Amino acid sequence: MKKQSKIDKYLLLSWRKLWIIVVSGFLAISIHNFFYAIFGFEEAVFFIYVVIVLPIYFLILVFYTLIKKIKDKSILNARFIIRVLFAIIVGELISCILIKISIVNSSTFWVLTIIFSFIAYYLIKFKY
Repeated sequence: MKKQSKIDKYLLLSWRKLWIIVVSGFLAISIHNFFYAIFGFEEAVFFIYVVIVLPIYFLILVFYTLIKKIKDKSILNARFIIRVLFAIIVGELISCILIKISIVNSSTFWVLTIIFSFIAYYLIKFKY
């Protein structure tokens, strides 16, 4: 097994990092709302964390992982390509269903598609 470098440890996208991003985002929103409810003022640190820091970190993870896969040529693997395409289709279908049953606003379609596609990618394992 190949040993990961320090930069790979922090920048390669994984199921665990995706959940850390989602959970820390919900926690930051909750703390932000708690400050507003208790003290009556808008606290900006946690809001900025959710709106700016987390999306930038997520994009860095995605681009670093893609560049790494292109560099080591594992992006050309047929299993990887099938898994990615299937995950994108699942993400779009789930987003469409949520929008059709009016749980969420249609302006969030692409955000939901990205989130559900990544979740589907890491949950789907093709064995053949």
